[in-house]
Amino acid sequence: MIRRLPLDALSVITRAISDSISHIYLLAIPVGVVAVLLSLRLPEVKLRTSLHPIADEVPMSNADPLQ
Repeated sequence: MIRRLPLDALSVITRAISDSISHIYLLAIPVGVVAVLLSLRLPEVKLRTSLHPIADEVPMSNADPLQ
């Protein structure tokens, strides 16, 4: 359908699409950089090294609802 348009209209449409894509990328790059910088500030959380649950942890199914 687009290929049936006159050459003038086709060039305007392709120019508008390419300009909008470049604007989106120009806005997305700073957002991505800020996201990476903020992720570097997240605190490190130690992961569990075993597959066995810790003895102090009480499964929710065995927890006393009144405490």
